Amino acid sequence: MIATRRGLAILAVVNLLLLSLFVVDRRDAPGLVDRALVAGLDVASVTALRWDDGGKPVLGIARQSPGEGAEEATPWRFTAPAYGDVEAAAIANLLATLRGARWHRRDAAAAAGPHPRSLVITAGGHDHVLAFGRVLDGGEQVWLVSGDDAILVDAWVARALDPGALGLVIRRPFEGAARAPIVVGDRHLDGAPRRLQPSGVIVAASVAAELEQALEALALERLVATPVPVPDALVLGVGGVRGKLGGACPGAPALVQLETSIVSGCVAAAAADRVRTAATPLTTTEVVEPRLVPVTPTRIVLADGGVLDLQKRALVDGAAADASRVAELLAVLAAPTERIADRRFDKPRGTITVDYAGGRLVLSLFADGLVRRNSEPHLFQLTDAAWAILGRPAGELRDLALWAEDPTTLARIDIDAITYQRGLVVGEWTRLPSGTADARAVERLAAQLAAPRAQAADAPTFTPRHRVTITVSPPAGPPSSHTLELGALTPKGCPARANGVRVLLDRALCTAIIALAK
Repeated sequence: MIATRRGLAILAVVNLLLLSLFVVDRRDAPGLVDRALVAGLDVASVTALRWDDGGKPVLGIARQSPGEGAEEATPWRFTAPAYGDVEAAAIANLLATLRGARWHRRDAAAAAGPHPRSLVITAGGHDHVLAFGRVLDGGEQVWLVSGDDAILVDAWVARALDPGALGLVIRRPFEGAARAPIVVGDRHLDGAPRRLQPSGVIVAASVAAELEQALEALALERLVATPVPVPDALVLGVGGVRGKLGGACPGAPALVQLETSIVSGCVAAAAADRVRTAATPLTTTEVVEPRLVPVTPTRIVLADGGVLDLQKRALVDGAAADASRVAELLAVLAAPTERIADRRFDKPRGTITVDYAGGRLVLSLFADGLVRRNSEPHLFQLTDAAWAILGRPAGELRDLALWAEDPTTLARIDIDAITYQRGLVVGEWTRLPSGTADARAVERLAAQLAAPRAQAADAPTFTPRHRVTITVSPPAGPPSSHTLELGALTPKGCPARANGVRVLLDRALCTAIIALAK
């Protein structure tokens, strides 16, 4: 009985020891310990962040309004010093670090060493402090102090939590200049292509691109809480952001001050000079775009009223367009031309209207190869060759190839009431109803009719004299046919109607058809 009681006592002591060990192990057991940087922190409720050094605040930012939804969508601003707006991506990265980063191990706070710099996180009306401690040998891990514990984290976590003012501020206030209206001094640029307002002059693409790139490259190298007024500063604007560029940077005279509506600071002198240089052509004739049409046309109304549709495949007045001639026209519209001094004309000889995605350009054609664009206050001088291409009527842009077939697939040629039927042997033809035929002449005609090409489009109206129908029997697929109606033979050829379109055919083809119509 005594032995039994002694055994039970020993067993109870062992159980107590095991339980205590379980509780100790449970503190750091994987999956059971909250390894968040700040235990229980609801990142969505964070309303302010402050960085202290030696117990004194040195930098602070705050959410402007509670907002709803994802915290990254709510604007943040600097509270001390008053540098301006916080970069949305920077605050999103910092909050994501607070939400997702985890520590590797923890120890007593003394293990972190001195930790004078700290991050104060205000969330739900309470402050949570993370202090930055010593870096371990090798620099890949850093101690933080959270509450009574030192927690070991990867070095990138510490860097993300303490990015500094330049890491949080909008360093490029004019980023996006290529897609927004621009103001430089008293000059305004908007639209695509860029137009100089209020004149409406289309700005040379090279000038606009250099200005856009120069503005986007303005990056703050130093922040200024209280900008110094500069009377002769260059006024700038991109979209809704307005600013002034000029004057030595307070505390860093080698830099140039940039004061904007969202952030103020200083930029490199070379970057500021690039903006001024890029803005210079805006006050000279270099600003004018030398290409008549510096966009991709989708539709062109020609000088004679014909319509060239370029949206899917080139069609002129609904018919197929000649690819080479369309390419020549587009090349003239896109080629740099010579700008000349203004000249007055009572009335243009014609106009060409060019539609493109998002807008329209109108070219007025004057005598002597002169063109004016949308009533801009200048003229362009074209060469004789370019002027001739620009003035081509719609008919000259049509594809003069009527169709294209393999000559060996022509199985039958009907000319008026006569039928020529291909035989089983290549080059063999039978004439119906008589049964005799000049096989060589028919074979030559078959080669011509397989891929006929007109000399010109828009032939005058005519009375049909002959009707020709060819029947094509390809090796695979159903047969097809093409029809020609011919008018009287002239020295230049003969007017014809090919599949419903009036054209002028070559005299040789007309003569061959007439010879076999007898």
